[in-house]
Amino acid sequence: MNFLFSFNNGWFIYSPLLLIIIPLGIWKLFSKDIAGALLAVFFYGITIYVFSSWWCWYYGCSFGQRPMVDFYLLIAYLIALILEGIKSLFTKILVIAAVVFTGFLNIHQSYQNFNGYIECGMATSEMYWDNFLSFQRKARVYYDDNQIISSYSFDFESKNSNCSGEVEHSEARGGEYLIFVDSEHQFSGNIEILDALFVSHPVVISAYVKAEGEINQTNLVVEHRGLSTTYRSFPLKAYVVKNEWIYMEFLYDNHYEISNDNLHVYFWNQNSSEKVYVDDLQIVILN
Repeated sequence: MNFLFSFNNGWFIYSPLLLIIIPLGIWKLFSKDIAGALLAVFFYGITIYVFSSWWCWYYGCSFGQRPMVDFYLLIAYLIALILEGIKSLFTKILVIAAVVFTGFLNIHQSYQNFNGYIECGMATSEMYWDNFLSFQRKARVYYDDNQIISSYSFDFESKNSNCSGEVEHSEARGGEYLIFVDSEHQFSGNIEILDALFVSHPVVISAYVKAEGEINQTNLVVEHRGLSTTYRSFPLKAYVVKNEWIYMEFLYDNHYEISNDNLHVYFWNQNSSEKVYVDDLQIVILN
């Protein structure tokens, strides 16, 4: 059933018109040719069973189950049967509406897949519905609460020994203070945490971010002090909306064997005039 209905590249999920055409078309075929209908059901049943038996039943980064494309000839015949039986104006309008909506949905999902809205080969129902019909790309890490081992929160309202650098109060999201970068401050306040769990566990960094205009050179940076191999830079430009607070999540997963448990998190404006505000930052350690 995953081959047909999984949000990770299920055939009917990403080719929704087929969910209407195949059942209705085969029903029409039964009324005209029972033997042909049984043959069609048997043929597609065996085909789907064989293609879904492979360990990689979602076929990597393909979109809408690419192995089924070679077997669309029968579907074209089913479409002809359906159109042949349409008589009333109401039914014609209903069919046109269904074709337009599912066609738009398919094209939009293709756009999302190509532009990384839905993670290739790892899509979940949460990821799918979070991006459903959306044209704004989101920075998200999808995990369950039971995966959380530990977490650290920073609202920048009180002097915290884990965060150094200047704070500003004019644009704070909830309270009075936040961290920022601009033309005079290339680096934001630096958050430094010592935790042995950082050595061997993935980390999710989340924050609310607001930019005064379009940005191209401002990044979130995560690293272990003194270890260049652990350096990760996450560009923000694909996710910001001018003058709006946008929630973002990024996954930092270090694959190198290290002993340094000193994690640094900060924002870096690469010699530009961009002004970006950051508030309510959280660091979550996953198992």
